[in-house]
Amino acid sequence: MMLLVSFLAMHAAEGYHSFKKRIPNGSDIPHIHAAGHINGAHGSGQCNQFGVDFKAAGHKWSIELCQLDSDGDGATNGQELGDPCCVWQEGDAPPAASATSSPGHANNFTAADLENLQCVRHNTKRQRSDECTCAGEGCPNNTCSGCNRVDVDEGNYCFDHVSHASCLLWDKPYLWCGDE
Repeated sequence: MMLLVSFLAMHAAEGYHSFKKRIPNGSDIPHIHAAGHINGAHGSGQCNQFGVDFKAAGHKWSIELCQLDSDGDGATNGQELGDPCCVWQEGDAPPAASATSSPGHANNFTAADLENLQCVRHNTKRQRSDECTCAGEGCPNNTCSGCNRVDVDEGNYCFDHVSHASCLLWDKPYLWCGDE
């Protein structure tokens, strides 16, 4: 019986450690070992609101989870974890070298702090026409009028159903070619 309890405890701890890989900078949150727990320094006990939200998201990082402010301190979860534009995907290098703070423990951010955490929008000017060429559906006259991915081997690919804001968040190799 003791062996079974030890095995289950070890398996549970290993599972929770894997959660760190499922959020940007999960292993680089200042003074926090478990962003989803009230006792974040030790990673034990009851879940905080970020832990509840993370569980509700299927233990996966998503745009919706990124845009939430789980701890109610004025900064989104993504801003606190170094993914202010909500572009990170599991397995990618995080957009920032480390997290600013924990999304599960409220901070006293100033207005200037919150401004510095904002997603930096990239160039919104219309791209050169050669960067807006494309082939296939959504490319009348071989010209994209939306979000164009310009590194596809078979030629550029136009996502005409993607919004201007989403295209800007994706950044290169996606370029906005439509009207704003």
